[in-house]
Amino acid sequence: MPKVIKTFSDLVDYWLTTNEYNGLEDKTKTQYRYLLSLAVSALPTQVGVASITGTVANAAFDTICNEKSATLANRVLSVCRRVYAHAARRDIADVNPWRKVRSKKEPARRVVWSRENVTAFLDVAYSEWRTRSIGLIAQMCYEWCQRVGDMRTLTWDSINFEEKYVKLVQSKRRAQVKIPISENLMAMLLEQKAALDFQPLVAPNVVDNMKAYSLYRVSGWVNRVKEEAGLPHTLRLADLRRTGTTEMCEAGVSMPQIMAVTGHSTPASVVPYMKNTLLSSTEACTLRSAHTGKSTYKDLA
Repeated sequence: MPKVIKTFSDLVDYWLTTNEYNGLEDKTKTQYRYLLSLAVSALPTQVGVASITGTVANAAFDTICNEKSATLANRVLSVCRRVYAHAARRDIADVNPWRKVRSKKEPARRVVWSRENVTAFLDVAYSEWRTRSIGLIAQMCYEWCQRVGDMRTLTWDSINFEEKYVKLVQSKRRAQVKIPISENLMAMLLEQKAALDFQPLVAPNVVDNMKAYSLYRVSGWVNRVKEEAGLPHTLRLADLRRTGTTEMCEAGVSMPQIMAVTGHSTPASVVPYMKNTLLSSTEACTLRSAHTGKSTYKDLA
């Protein structure tokens, strides 16, 4: 422990040396460092550990909400509470001011990409070598309905090129899925493998020593591609999993089959992807008419 911990920055630097922090997974460490940097930026410069009152903590939380998002602010709040809880156990802080901040309810996200959006994004991403992996991550998320994190770290040994399928264990729920690979995506994967099979990652950051993209680095590249493609800033890469799953729902794919692709453990987990769209309602009415043999008021007479 440092001899003197006066400021919030001192406390963060100390916590990053503790066994509590060092016991985390590498990707969690990266996320926590980023979240704590947001807290440092939102708080008064060199604010003292004991000077952060509930009022100060709430002001910092509101700043992050306004400048970033409620999602990020809630994550920052969670990490700050953890850091101060550790500080209290070590008699570095008397109270945890972050306990006086209420997390903000995050609205359910319903955004989906149109097919035109997906095509425009991939056209731009695949047009340059430096963004090619970004395009591949996007296409895999979309076609396989998988999370961005799992596609960022996907390795070549997960892909069976002879039988044309990918087999992976999802990081969030540890669900194992086995998904066929389309001809178009297979062609892109083979081209990528021919150039990058000297290292393990399917879609590495080719401008950063073939490292896996961090969550925040990949967002920056995605924003560049979206801007060049003229796409709405509201679209996120994570929405592609929702987009692909929603398309399966609209296509009338059975619930067990959807779950076999997405890795969801219960039908209730898939329900949020079932949007009330014109396509869905039209399909439902068409099937009903075919079943009853009546489609108009006059047919009922």
